[in-house]
Amino acid sequence: MTVPELCAAVEQIEVLVGEVATAVGDPAALDLGGVPVDLLATLSTRLLRAADRATAAATVTVGQVLTVAGPGTGTLIAGRYASGRRWLEQDAGLAPSTATAVIARAKDLREHSEPAKAAWLAGQVSGDSVRELTSGITGALKA
Repeated sequence: MTVPELCAAVEQIEVLVGEVATAVGDPAALDLGGVPVDLLATLSTRLLRAADRATAAATVTVGQVLTVAGPGTGTLIAGRYASGRRWLEQDAGLAPSTATAVIARAKDLREHSEPAKAAWLAGQVSGDSVRELTSGITGALKA
């Protein structure tokens, strides 16, 4: 996949997620009460898994950004931010604790957990499983 193709794919994801969110948020557009519960459960699971894989891709790309910009690189992130946490807080709207966790996970995946990264990106394990697998791995390796 080329960079322009990746950008186009992300744009498509944004549009589709917007359409799904609008549909489930508007009872006049979609009466969730009228959807059979088994189908709704399946759709819920599929949405959660798709969101988790998108989070995996975003986390990996955050890790790449922080290898070339941010603290210790002499390059500002997005031309404005010296801190990865501040960048994610401002541009992605993440809470400070969430931004810190994303950065830690990205670093752990990049430096120590290639198999976990590959499995998460493939949808074979959840982000929660990856968090459990990688939590504190950097600290443990330094000890």
